[in-house]
Amino acid sequence: MTTASLSRGTAETIARIIWLCITSPRQAVRELLSAADVRTLSLILVSLGIAISSISGGISEWLNLSKQSDTDH
Repeated sequence: MTTASLSRGTAETIARIIWLCITSPRQAVRELLSAADVRTLSLILVSLGIAISSISGGISEWLNLSKQSDTDH
C-alpha cells in the first residue's frame, strides 16, 4: 500500500496523528482509537516508523563509512 493509494481522509488522519504524537501523545492515542480503521492506520504508522528508522540508519552508516574512508587516504 502506497501513500498514493490512500484516500485523502486516511492520509490526513495519519498526518494528524503523527503531529499529535509530537505535540500531545495522549490525544494522538485517543484519535487513533476513535478511528474507524484502526488496524489499517496502525499498520501504516508502524510501517512508516520502520521505513524512517531504516533510512536514517542507512544514511548514518553511509556517512560513518565515508568519514572513515576519508581519514584512511
